[in-house]
Amino acid sequence: MSDTTTTQSLGKPNSVRRLIVDGMVYVIECALERDGVTSPAAQALDLLEAGMLTPDPDRTALTWPDEDQPHDFIKLMGMFKVLADDGIPTHQNAVNSLEDGIWEFKQGVKRMSFFDTDGDGTFEPKLRILNRADSPAASTEYWWFPDFDDFIRLGHFFVKEGPLAGQEDIDETLRIRQEDLSHDEY
Repeated sequence: MSDTTTTQSLGKPNSVRRLIVDGMVYVIECALERDGVTSPAAQALDLLEAGMLTPDPDRTALTWPDEDQPHDFIKLMGMFKVLADDGIPTHQNAVNSLEDGIWEFKQGVKRMSFFDTDGDGTFEPKLRILNRADSPAASTEYWWFPDFDDFIRLGHFFVKEGPLAGQEDIDETLRIRQEDLSHDEY
């Protein structure tokens, strides 16, 4: 997981994002915080791949590292690849719309938030399509899934503890999105 992409913004130092997948439809990268270095998504993926992510209510191992977490990492990476290559989720319940253009990948109770951008520091929320007739892909099973801009940025990893994503997790992703997009502004 060492691939990176570099973005140069006027008046700002190079910011290095971890490249997850450069697909046929989307490029998926890890979003950056204000400092241009810290990436909560990259940190969480590293811990999950190593079996050292806490908290993890799915955890059944009695010792560390947790041997099941790398399997969840592989499943998430597969979800990322399918979205990047095909432009649609792996299955109906693989993603969910949260609020204001924030979405989540779902693996058990583990969630990875994401948002899209065209890479120039702007953002236009892509919401779940509610009416099949309003969808450009109305004849497909994924009619509800919008077309995103070219770049998908992974924001914040969290564990879902109830029937809905916690507002604090949504707010954290909104903060990360704002900080990440500032690295793209010209």
